Formats: sequence, structure tokens, C-alpha cells
Amino acid sequence: MKKILPFLTFLFIFGLFFLPVGADAAEDHHHLNFLKQYEQLDDAKKQQVDQILNQLHQELEKLGVKTDHPNPHQILSQLDDQKKQQILAIIKELDEEKISSEEANKKLEQLGVIPKNGHCQAFENLDEETKQKAKEIWKELKSGSITREEAEKRFQELGIEMPKKQELDEETKAKVKEAIEKAEQQFENLGLEFPKHFYKHLAR
Repeated sequence: MKKILPFLTFLFIFGLFFLPVGADAAEDHHHLNFLKQYEQLDDAKKQQVDQILNQLHQELEKLGVKTDHPNPHQILSQLDDQKKQQILAIIKELDEEKISSEEANKKLEQLGVIPKNGHCQAFENLDEETKQKAKEIWKELKSGSITREEAEKRFQELGIEMPKKQELDEETKAKVKEAIEKAEQQFENLGLEFPKHFYKHLAR
């Protein structure tokens, strides 16, 4: 029986592997698009964005809620200007549909932004047929056509272990929602779009 590591690996920083079903092209590449938006801000606004997101993450952590991605400055601070420009070029190619998400992954691997084969860690030891079945199950789950329980059962049949879902009581969910809405309002006050796609699932 093949047993796979939980899905939450470096791939979710960029959102390039399991893409939302039925979303438009911009929605498909939230993470990269948010990095692009962030990189275009002046230093003062970058600091404000960092402070808002850091505060949000701290509040969520106090509530026992784990987020699945670092703040954009944590990603970008590790890259030199040349690599940042290359990432923006990859984003542009994605926006213009000149390359697929898989091709973007390969380019990011070549840049060293994603570890070599890092996006495949969740499918270690799986053959191509099983990988496709796993992706199809994930798409059905994301689209709402199957329940999490049904997805877990089907993944288990493939030998894949899903990550544990964070179980929150109603009071905690309300506090999480309040913290997210507060951050969203702060972004709006700055004239920026809040990256709610990173957080909306946390209060469900």
C-alpha cells in the first residue's frame, strides 16, 4: 500500500498544482498574482501589508488555527532581483495562457524557487495513472461534487493520506471570521485587494 505525505507542501505557496475548478485564469493563479501585486507596491505599503498579515497570522495562531503559506515578504526576501523579474515573467506567461501550470512549475524548479520535484512530493511513488485519478478526486472535492468523507475514502483506496482538517467550534470560527474581516477592511483602507482566497476556508 502506497502511503503519501500530506498535501500541504511548498506547492501551496504558489497554488500551481491543484488549481480551483471552474475558476477563471486569474483565480487559478492567486498566489503568484498576489506576489505580483505585492512586488509592485512601494516600501511603505509593503510594510503596512506585512504588518496586517503578521498581525492576522498571530491572531489566528492564538486561536489555534494554522495557515498554509508564508507572507509574501518571506518568499520574496529570499530572492534576488533577477529571480523576482523571472517570476514576474512566468506570471505574465500564465496570464496570457502561453504556458500551463505544469510548465510554470518546471520553470520555477529551474529557478530554484520550488525544490526539484517539490511539487510532486504529495505523489511520491505514484504512477501517472494514479496521479491523474488523485487530481480528479481533488477537483471533485474542490468543486463540491463530493464530500470530504467521500474524497478521503477514494484517496485511501489509492493509498493517499489527506491532511487533517482543522476542527473549530462555532465560537472560534466566529473569531477567525472576525479577524479575517478586520484584515480585509485594513487592506480596503489601503486601496488594496485582500487575498481572501488564502483565508476563506479557515472559518468554514
